[in-house]
Amino acid sequence: MQAAIQRLAMLGKKAVFALRRRCAELRIFDLALQCQMFDALVKPMLSYGCEVWSDHMACEQLEVVHWAFLKLSLGSAPQHPVMLCWQSLAGFP
Repeated sequence: MQAAIQRLAMLGKKAVFALRRRCAELRIFDLALQCQMFDALVKPMLSYGCEVWSDHMACEQLEVVHWAFLKLSLGSAPQHPVMLCWQSLAGFP
């Protein structure tokens, strides 16, 4: 199961970068819209088969992909705490 979860995380990261590239090409800079697109396009990929592998460690590994997306979208450094990202979004995801 661990290998499958790592593969999902890798595919999720690829999907995040494809989403960000496509948003840049289409000049979609609205953060709320980007978060909605993440929820519609990337989140289902990350949660594929979660009924089978749903344990706490797996969820954390996949949540890192979501955090990376938020940090990239906000333009914050990777070492910034995730809670600061949530505060600056003030009600988004």
